[in-house]
Amino acid sequence: DEKNLYMAVACMEPEPAKLRAEAKLRNQQVWTDDCVEIWLRAGTGKLDFDQFIVNSIDTQGDYRMRNGREAERKNTWQAKTSKGAERWTAEFTIPAADVDLDAFRHGDRLGLKIGREDHTAPETGLAIWPAGAPYAGFDGFSAVYVEDPNCVAAPALEDRKRWSADA
Repeated sequence: DEKNLYMAVACMEPEPAKLRAEAKLRNQQVWTDDCVEIWLRAGTGKLDFDQFIVNSIDTQGDYRMRNGREAERKNTWQAKTSKGAERWTAEFTIPAADVDLDAFRHGDRLGLKIGREDHTAPETGLAIWPAGAPYAGFDGFSAVYVEDPNCVAAPALEDRKRWSADA
């Protein structure tokens, strides 16, 4: 459907019993737990983004920046997590309205970063996509495009025919 963006992130974790999940209330420092974070930029403003965070027990946190300043959050997105023997998975449903769009349409360009905080070892591990991007903040977003059916692609533009539904 065009009204929601669906994303899933699988996190390899050989010791899921060690996952830290202390935040139990929305926006209660969820980022200090083992969590998955999605930064999404729907417009062209370099100082705008929406951040969606979920820990391994479904506690959600979000953050919204507009023109470089914290802005009112929409809070209608949802996330659900599950744990397996050697991984945990976070699934996100992000309404277009939460990022100030009326729909996600084929060909829409979005800015995207995906991060994971891992607190299972003595030192916190941070993983980020795209590789080499700063973990947080305004920089390092990769351009992705809404495809069919509601799938984002981060293509090498020189081989557009390979990834495009139009080819």
